[in-house]
Amino acid sequence: MVRPNGPEHLLSREQQDVLREKLLASNPAELKVKIEHDAELASEPAPIVAAHSAEEKLRAYWAMKGTPPVDRQERLLAKLAEVEKAVLSG
Repeated sequence: MVRPNGPEHLLSREQQDVLREKLLASNPAELKVKIEHDAELASEPAPIVAAHSAEEKLRAYWAMKGTPPVDRQERLLAKLAEVEKAVLSG
């Protein structure tokens, strides 16, 4: 059995699903899947995990997914502050 190594051999989720379907189509008696984690991938936590406050987490999310327009950011941050206040006082 050949075991390709390195990030150039990593399969996308879609490619993994296609491969799984092909393997299952052959009606195997047993199918084992081994998930290996690449040691060279960043071991630092995602920015959202590293953030402490809800605002920091939201800003980290925006940094990853795209920042909304400034006026929308302000509205969302204001709403977040209201929710935090209600949760903490309740």
